[in-house]
Amino acid sequence: MDSLKYTYEKLVIEDDKLSKQLNTTELCTTAIIHYMFRYGNLIDKLWVEHILEAVHQIEVGLRKEVLTLRLEKALVACELQISHHGITESTF
Repeated sequence: MDSLKYTYEKLVIEDDKLSKQLNTTELCTTAIIHYMFRYGNLIDKLWVEHILEAVHQIEVGLRKEVLTLRLEKALVACELQISHHGITESTF
């Protein structure tokens, strides 16, 4: 059970890290769009579009990582609950 707790705690820390990275990516997207609004006449719009697409791809990758991690975290939490309460499959 200690091994499961340790695994779960590691997953929580990783989830927090990925959430922070995802939030940072969203803030970057917002900042780029705001910059485009403010200085759109001074910059290469096509290049900004490429930059936004790259940031978006990073965000998509992070969202996939978060989804996978949260699934793993849920499964570990389920195992913890089973081991803590002595629940067996026949109980379900």
